[in-house]
Amino acid sequence: MKNLYKILQVSADADLKEIKKSYKKLAKKYHPDLNPDNKDCEEKFKEISNAYEILSNETKKSKYDREFKNQSNNQTSQDFDNKTKRSAKTRSKTGSRPNIDFENISKEFESFFGFDPKSKKVNQNFNKKNKSPIDTSDMFENFFKAKKF
Repeated sequence: MKNLYKILQVSADADLKEIKKSYKKLAKKYHPDLNPDNKDCEEKFKEISNAYEILSNETKKSKYDREFKNQSNNQTSQDFDNKTKRSAKTRSKTGSRPNIDFENISKEFESFFGFDPKSKKVNQNFNKKNKSPIDTSDMFENFFKAKKF
């Protein structure tokens, strides 16, 4: 599934006004009338128009967001499974610890705990269903009758 926000060059939390502004800018740039005999521009224009059609309609946008989020969650778990399998193969061959990819460790940390360890910025797209197994916030709230602010 293509990332329609990336196609329109907007963030996933962009409002309709930003989406429309970006669409107009890109549509003008890649319009077939302004780029005759250029098949790449024609394809890009169709892609941009399709993305705008979905993201400008609230119903279609919410459906797309759900499907895209599910796909990215599935992709993340598949990537994790593949890394785990490779790690196990490496461990069994060498008998030692596998190589750790430190460049992506902050992404793994963020997907597990829901915030970036470097910037301390909370991930707004953190899925409560896939929250950390050591997250005790629900237990704390229930025990102390505390509410999050």
